[in-house]
Amino acid sequence: APNSRRSTRSVGTRARCRRGGIAKPKSSTPATPKPGSSGSRTAGGTGSHRLNDPDTWEWTDNAALIIADYWAHPDGYGVGADGVNWANIAAEADISDQTVTTVDAQTIKRWRIWGSYSLATDERKTVLQEMLKACDGYCWQDADNKLNLQVGRWIEPTVHLTDDHIIALNGSMGAKALDRVNEVKVVYTDARFDYNEQESAPVIDVAAQEELGRPESQRFDIYFAPHHNQASRLGKRLLAKLSDRWNLVVVTNLFGLNLIGERFCRLTCAELGIDAVAFE
Repeated sequence: APNSRRSTRSVGTRARCRRGGIAKPKSSTPATPKPGSSGSRTAGGTGSHRLNDPDTWEWTDNAALIIADYWAHPDGYGVGADGVNWANIAAEADISDQTVTTVDAQTIKRWRIWGSYSLATDERKTVLQEMLKACDGYCWQDADNKLNLQVGRWIEPTVHLTDDHIIALNGSMGAKALDRVNEVKVVYTDARFDYNEQESAPVIDVAAQEELGRPESQRFDIYFAPHHNQASRLGKRLLAKLSDRWNLVVVTNLFGLNLIGERFCRLTCAELGIDAVAFE
């Protein structure tokens, strides 16, 4: 049986891991490599952080770096560093490190991941999904079979689907009846409260709630999110996805291959009256 140090793996707990993982989380994990150097996140780089030298790796709670490490590390998918597009990860790590100002005028990094998972019982797919949920992330493997990632943000679409590209289309307005909500609450883990679960302030679609005359609330558990601000931003994204908007299943001709690696696109469909609307 695995010993206590290896039965769980914790991520994104910089100070506690340096102290040996006391209290919560229960154990420590190998440091996460930062490709290149601080200020030069490239696959090779010229700085002090070297992919082939674990002694140079630093602790980080940067969401992009943690997800890449989970993909490469034997405790995760075990693909190895060669299975990661580090140029892509470097760019996403910079986005994750952007500064966000909270409602009480504090500054935090945009996308962080804290938490732990069981090496014995937690499926790799589930752990990866939970990490992606915490940063509104989207990942795929490219033609070279390397991991690519986009952390949450708006990216102007570069692909525009039109009637010329559509073979078949099935569309509906709004989410399924059971999924329609006008209020979202996100449960996250807060270090300030001894790493206990906390519920964010509700994110409310005021107009939809007034029209219905009552709240229709749904809870989402995103335990790898370490701050109320991050949980609230995720709540806004979740509420938007469940709002009254088009949901489409589209079959395209070969032009649709241009969507590989694209999170957003624009679509024009004369029959539905959709004109260059952005879809995710």
